[in-house]
Amino acid sequence: MFDYNIPYLLLILIFLLLSLLERKKIVGKSKIRFFSGLFFFIFFGTRGLIGSDWYNYMYYFDNASFSDIKIVEDFELGFSFLTKFLKLIGFNYNYYVLFITLIQTILFDNIIRKYSVNISLTYALFICLFPLLIIDALRNLLSILIACQALPYIEQKKNRKAILIIVASMLFHTTGVFFFLLFPFSKNYIRQPYILILLVIGTFIYFFQLRFFDILIESLGGVFGGRIDYLSKSVTKSDQSYGITLGIVEKYFFAYLLLKNFNMIKKTKILTPVFFNLFFIYIFIYLFFSTSESFINRFSLLFFIFYIVGIVNCIFVLKLYKQRIILNAVILLIFIKTFLTFNNILYDYSTFIYKKDDINKRETDRFNYYRERE
Repeated sequence: MFDYNIPYLLLILIFLLLSLLERKKIVGKSKIRFFSGLFFFIFFGTRGLIGSDWYNYMYYFDNASFSDIKIVEDFELGFSFLTKFLKLIGFNYNYYVLFITLIQTILFDNIIRKYSVNISLTYALFICLFPLLIIDALRNLLSILIACQALPYIEQKKNRKAILIIVASMLFHTTGVFFFLLFPFSKNYIRQPYILILLVIGTFIYFFQLRFFDILIESLGGVFGGRIDYLSKSVTKSDQSYGITLGIVEKYFFAYLLLKNFNMIKKTKILTPVFFNLFFIYIFIYLFFSTSESFINRFSLLFFIFYIVGIVNCIFVLKLYKQRIILNAVILLIFIKTFLTFNNILYDYSTFIYKKDDINKRETDRFNYYRERE
């Protein structure tokens, strides 16, 4: 069947219409922000048991209790406390997801309103390129968005506040530690020759599927220990590769677009150094570690917001005729990615506003989906 993706395609259509209104300045930016956030929040905040990790999060929520505090096992104390508190005051799982999605929407809006030149197009790219983060990574996304709130303080050289925000993000997911990279990468643009060299090396590694990093990752875990050690070991056990996909073509295209327009980007500051640099860090991680789906899911996704803002802002720095061509290509990409990504039974959309999901059916669908993939 090819109807699982219809609700998502309709949502994307709404965001693209909002993008047109925003681009033509028919509707003010504050109203665009409000309606974009509202549509995103309602659609994903009231979602039923879609995706895969609802199974783990529901189990985690159902067993959360302040009477069973285990500091050693609760690696992310902030997320653990939030979960236990919401459970204590009477939230059920659906309203737990709703509340977390509300926080995520507010945090996401707070970043893109400052750094993206087209808010609704940024939402559309977020949905079509990173559904895993939105649907299956409650604490990861929350941690990332908290850490990104440090960006304005880094720009203002208020480093103490920025550090506190990043530390707070680590309480929701340990990988928040990697956002200390915001400091060195916010100073200067990476020079083009270095980017080209890394792209060539990354391309060689990607196409020959060289798994060179096991020792490196294990060493990283040994240095940091604790949760990072656990994550590194789970990464090195994964042998699944992404291979040649539409995604890699997309990344090369946008990397070329940014490099081609580097001087204009630098002149207009439409992308600050940190957004430009971490756009490419996202791509480098994808290329260098393509033999490990687990590594990409854990680490490249940390920098998703720099990637999508990089795409959006680069489009609007182009001359008008080029802008129209690239924008049409991006819209086509958005529809194709949405159609392909959401076209399976795990994404059979439901909302608890209308009807409560049948847990047994969802468990069966989830089990059958992964069994067929083996």
